[in-house]
Amino acid sequence: MPVSGEPAQPQRLAITDHRVLVLTSTVILLVVGLTLGHQALPDLRLEASQGSDGIRGLTAPTSLRSIELDTVIELERTFQETDFDWPPGNTIPALAVKRFPKGIDELDVNARKALFFRTLVPLIVAENSQLRYKRQQLLDIFARGNLHADDPAYALATEIATRYRVEGDLNDADVRAALLRRVDEIPASLALAQAANESGWGTSRFVREANNIFGVWTWEEDAGLVPEQRPEGETYLIRVFPDLQSSVRNYLLTLNIGAAYRQLRSIRADMRRNGNELNGLRLAEGLASYSERGEDYVEEVRSMIRTNQLHELDELTFGNH
Repeated sequence: MPVSGEPAQPQRLAITDHRVLVLTSTVILLVVGLTLGHQALPDLRLEASQGSDGIRGLTAPTSLRSIELDTVIELERTFQETDFDWPPGNTIPALAVKRFPKGIDELDVNARKALFFRTLVPLIVAENSQLRYKRQQLLDIFARGNLHADDPAYALATEIATRYRVEGDLNDADVRAALLRRVDEIPASLALAQAANESGWGTSRFVREANNIFGVWTWEEDAGLVPEQRPEGETYLIRVFPDLQSSVRNYLLTLNIGAAYRQLRSIRADMRRNGNELNGLRLAEGLASYSERGEDYVEEVRSMIRTNQLHELDELTFGNH
């Protein structure tokens, strides 16, 4: 189970609360440090042409239209009105569904999958576009050569480095490489497969009551809800998110900064270095620490990608719907 923002060890809580995991002392020690170090960092909504930073030519990420509907019938009608079928074409509408509506658990399997994927894929594409934008900003800044403390671009790079927990001199090549390894995308195929696995296709209590798609833990009493079958004496909570997009954003940050996912980031960096497109099936190799089931979990995620043909969705963009 990943901890909010920064995962600790390969611990994961089942989506229906029917399996209970006992935290090891190692996890507790790590989480104490993470809880102290992880405060609510500001979301960096970096817009194009930020004045004195000197960066030009970047296209700001698409803004999503937020919607909150009570029933699956209303949500399905909205998807139909925007010609958002499943599987989609090359483009998708810029919709941000705030929460899953009532009744998703009553749909048949195929209808539930189609509604689940259409709800989440715009959120994943939007958050990845933010990452792509930040990454390109960093590449442009680093291409200038050495930075100076009074340079607004240096301040911007420092702000990003702080969010992604990279310390050191931003003029150092190794520090720059470390930051670029963290500020990068997670393919929609991988995110959707994990979301389906962790949330029971949007039907789990964690999703219904906390908008928590990926089963994230927290130890902040005012930021979580108590798992129904939490062992006596344990204090962990299920992180509550204000909306589904916040849960997606936290998931991407977790994979990008968590010590448990260095392998995933290393595989991704190799893909970038070799000029290859990011591949969710390959990147799943770096998720062995996401679950106590290790390699079995990796294969389960890969199977969900293949079975649902999610690898075909990694190049989606927003269109005029």
